[in-house]
Amino acid sequence: MNEFGENVKNNDLSLSDYLKIFYEGKIKLIIITFFFGLIGTLYAFISNEEWVTKVQILPVNYNKNIDTFNFVSLLKIGFDNDDTFVKKINQLQDPKYILSMFYDNFKGSKNKEDFFSSYHETIKISNNESEFKKLIKGISIDKDKDGVFSITSTNGTKQGASEILSSYSKYIDIKVNDIYFLDLRSIINLRLKYLNQSIKSNLILAKNIRNNDISATKMVEKIAESVNQIEPLNDFYTLHKNSDIALGTKGLKEKIIQLKNEKNMAVFNTNLVKLTNQYEYLSNVKSYKLTPLITHIIPDSLSINTNKIAPRKGIIIIMSLFIGLMLSLVVIIFQAKLTLEYKEKYKLL
Repeated sequence: MNEFGENVKNNDLSLSDYLKIFYEGKIKLIIITFFFGLIGTLYAFISNEEWVTKVQILPVNYNKNIDTFNFVSLLKIGFDNDDTFVKKINQLQDPKYILSMFYDNFKGSKNKEDFFSSYHETIKISNNESEFKKLIKGISIDKDKDGVFSITSTNGTKQGASEILSSYSKYIDIKVNDIYFLDLRSIINLRLKYLNQSIKSNLILAKNIRNNDISATKMVEKIAESVNQIEPLNDFYTLHKNSDIALGTKGLKEKIIQLKNEKNMAVFNTNLVKLTNQYEYLSNVKSYKLTPLITHIIPDSLSINTNKIAPRKGIIIIMSLFIGLMLSLVVIIFQAKLTLEYKEKYKLL
């Protein structure tokens, strides 16, 4: 009864009314829920699968590349005052720097395009441009706040995800080695140029030393001639074995001839021996192929780190059944409300 004393029919449904409505509409509830569940199931089994492989990569132990690093160390000799050069050499001996080279090449889209174009026979790739772009987008490398790199590869099959990551990792490893040894060769060339210039300057110095020796010997020869000292002075020579005067004019003339005919300038400048040996060594090893670098470390068994990310069949089926159930309840309640209002309107209750 309202405030005017009139009887009013209460159209609100109680919990028992809802349960009765749901029970009466159970067939409809089952049909709608089953229908949506069926659609979800079909979608789950028809949609393309996506698998992802994600692994961490780490810099190698210094000793793994010790032969190459020891060779690089030799290049620093004579460049102690060249900070730029020494810094570059130190970088080439730093596993973290080599890993950063790996990262820089790995993430480049151009390298990815070249890789997938080159490896189309090894990896089954469609000629479809959108699929090609998807493959390129599906492989990436990230760096966390601790400086740890991780590689991710996404593909339609479990085997494909791990194979692509493994193949691309090896491909980038080759590229990094190419860049590394190209840098190394350029440094060797720079070192050879430096040694060549040093040899020339030291050769000039050696010739000056020889000419000074010749001039000094000629001067002593004149002194010996002025006192008519043809033969060595026995007593003087005994006391002063290294003295030119002890040689006499005869010995001094022979010494001058010997100095003029001496071709080995290292006799006058011992630095030439060291510089020439370094030059010959680098010239010989310039074409020598060093052991390839080990640029990074990743797990051998990539399949262990490969997981399916789509479709999540169980979740899709459960969600479709849930949506179907909710929708069927809404339909049943809405239909019951309409029926109730219709009966009320036409005084059927």
